[in-house]
Amino acid sequence: MEKELNGQKYKVEHILRDGTVLDSIKGHMIEVNEKTETFYRMLANLDDEELERLERLGKEKVNK
Repeated sequence: MEKELNGQKYKVEHILRDGTVLDSIKGHMIEVNEKTETFYRMLANLDDEELERLERLGKEKVNK
């Protein structure tokens, strides 16, 4: 899937179950947090319910 943000194109290679997006431009993982939420939504086309689920998963990982 290819998306454009601020004039730059990003190609998503894979979206992991925990909500991590692997992008082919940078080749690293982009965490879902307040700073990356808008970008992540554009890449993954997620609705509010799915994003909330991913945020809960992230918090559970931190609390382990």
